[in-house]
Amino acid sequence: MKNFILLLSLVFYFNVTRSQNTTEEEYNFMRKGYKTLKESGLDMKKGYYEANSKEYTWTNYSFTFIDIRREKDKSIVGTIIKAYSKYSGNTYYYAIPAQDCKENNTDNQNKCTTSTFFEQLKNDVWDLDGSMTDALIISTMKYLSYKTMFEN
Repeated sequence: MKNFILLLSLVFYFNVTRSQNTTEEEYNFMRKGYKTLKESGLDMKKGYYEANSKEYTWTNYSFTFIDIRREKDKSIVGTIIKAYSKYSGNTYYYAIPAQDCKENNTDNQNKCTTSTFFEQLKNDVWDLDGSMTDALIISTMKYLSYKTMFEN
């Protein structure tokens, strides 16, 4: 149930922002390539940039939300969540894809909520323990509140 709430919140957020759909290549970069890039000290992938970064801490976990945008039109590719556990010392990366879901298009809306990208995000988050999931949900709600109030 917690993962469903998180997923629903993320679909809502990208429903109210100016976005194009995240491509498979972009999603794979956010999900795996970004971590490799950062750990290796490499420059950002050509054609993209980090736009905003917000960090939230809840109990022994911190979450940094990093927007990735396209240079050509400044549209959002998606958001990377960098999650850190003070318990284990591990850092995890999750990718939130941008989906342009129109309310008046039922077929498109259904595709957005059942997107394979969101399914992958759900599966990735599913492995978190209960307290880290709680912290992720609280931090995501804070982030979404900030985004909807100050960036739209």
